[in-house]
Amino acid sequence: MFLHRVLIEDCKVLTRIWWFDPTKLSEVKFVNKLHKQISDIFPNETYTYPVNHVYGMNHDDNSIIFHMCSPFEEEMKMLERKCALKAQHPILTGKAYIRYLYDMENKSKMFEVAYRDMENFGYENYPDPIVNVPSTVHISTVSEFYDENFNKLSENILINGYENVQAVYDFADSLNKNISKPIPVDRKVHKDDLFKFMFDKDGNLEKLQLYAHVDRVSIREKGKYRTEYKADYADCINNLDETEIVIPEYDDNGNPMKSSKPKDNEQYILFPKARDKNYEKINFKNF
Repeated sequence: MFLHRVLIEDCKVLTRIWWFDPTKLSEVKFVNKLHKQISDIFPNETYTYPVNHVYGMNHDDNSIIFHMCSPFEEEMKMLERKCALKAQHPILTGKAYIRYLYDMENKSKMFEVAYRDMENFGYENYPDPIVNVPSTVHISTVSEFYDENFNKLSENILINGYENVQAVYDFADSLNKNISKPIPVDRKVHKDDLFKFMFDKDGNLEKLQLYAHVDRVSIREKGKYRTEYKADYADCINNLDETEIVIPEYDDNGNPMKSSKPKDNEQYILFPKARDKNYEKINFKNF
């Protein structure tokens, strides 16, 4: 299990996304238990792909998020026959991926549908963005939110900001001069990190978020290895203590060092206790 990405808004981590190892029985059991929690509340839920190993959780509410592949119609028919799967609506097929977002507290759900992009699929199938995107920034794709009845709620534009954060923020300011930024403009982002421009139905920019990677570093101590998660933006995150991430440290020559404030990341995640809004450390194997 490792922390794959975080979703950041206004210098706060909103969602963490983990990648579980499907070859490790303990991690498969954990994902299955998580899926059972969803099934208990949404007993008729069906998916476009077998429940897999990419899973997320929000910090401010008791929401569980599954990331799913989105096969085309012919593959979907094959999965229906072989795996007893079923797309709940045609909008969930032929896309890049689907985020199934479950509000466990209020027993409601929604979907985020992300369209295919040139970099990962070799072609684009997203609709025209809700606003004109200037040539100073690179649009990756478009995504849309739908409610549980598949009524379209809103649209998002995902923009690559690698070595171009200033232009991304200039574009955001041109749409909403009061918009909060996810990280400071001088922080580094990875090549495939995406800024998420979130609009209302009328095309007004409401939020600006960042899907950000974290750097994973293996640290050897006393013959054993542990993982440190580091990020250039870590020192600006105002809820860093709620995450596995540490602030990068360097020696006098600029070489990376292990953290002087390490975190135990191997056997726990932050998980909502008793479907409440408070979190506690819990060993995922004992969940």
